Amino acid sequence: MPFELRQIGRPTAHRLTIHSSRSRMEGATVRLLSHGDHHHDHLRTTACLVGIGFFCWLLFTLAVFALPFFVGLTIGTWTFHTGAGVLGGAVARLTAGGATICIGQLALAFLPWSGLES
Repeated sequence: MPFELRQIGRPTAHRLTIHSSRSRMEGATVRLLSHGDHHHDHLRTTACLVGIGFFCWLLFTLAVFALPFFVGLTIGTWTFHTGAGVLGGAVARLTAGGATICIGQLALAFLPWSGLES
């Protein structure tokens, strides 16, 4: 048998011996969970779910601002390369980004969203 478990000390700890053709490793201690550790499992699960919820909220919140940013960046870069200069590119960038935010807000405010009504 390649793995051999021998009991040492307390019944919740085992010593693991691994035999292989290349090397021999001894002394790895494997601790088994006792019945008193279950409240930590609930805390870990709750913290994990809260963390996942936070990162989902952060992702969707930042996605609202990512589209206007990239539209402004693209329009500003295009304007700069057409010969408008740094100031013209910056003005076009801010105008395009602001217009994209305004159009998105107006679309959310005035279009009928029948799937969101309760």
